Amino acid sequence: MPLTLYKRKTRDGRVIYWYKGTVAGCRRRGSTRASDKETAARIASKIETKLWSGEIDGPQESLTFPQAVALYLEAEKPSKYLKKIVAHWGDKKVKDMKVGAIRQSAIDLYPDAGGATRNRQVITPTQAVINHCAELERCSPIRIKRFQFETKIKPHVTLQPVDSVPSSPD
Repeated sequence: MPLTLYKRKTRDGRVIYWYKGTVAGCRRRGSTRASDKETAARIASKIETKLWSGEIDGPQESLTFPQAVALYLEAEKPSKYLKKIVAHWGDKKVKDMKVGAIRQSAIDLYPDAGGATRNRQVITPTQAVINHCAELERCSPIRIKRFQFETKIKPHVTLQPVDSVPSSPD
């Protein structure tokens, strides 16, 4: 059943159009926030189109990054570094998040950091969230090239400094 319009009065006496009906097997009801019937019909049509596109095109068409993070956290995965990433992306759809944009987000979030920090705090968590949703068949998996960084090799510890310490008399 498509969405149908009906009138409701607000507390201040104005007439607002609401919609109700079943779309893609889900019962929907809400306000169009429009007092003009023609405008309300256009709004209800847009809502119905949006609901149908999620059903026909698949879940990847409507999955946003905050929804993906919520699925990731429900699976009891680590939440470290995700707060700043979610704030950066906002309500962006996962399908619109491209590799270059994700790499640029690491530069934007940590402009003075090295490659290792950007990989650890942005690239890895973002890729983990998206690939977790891919395992749930909610979107396509993603592969992101990591930033280059210099590994520091520390010298091995020897016993020479320990042997040179004078022993205490007992």
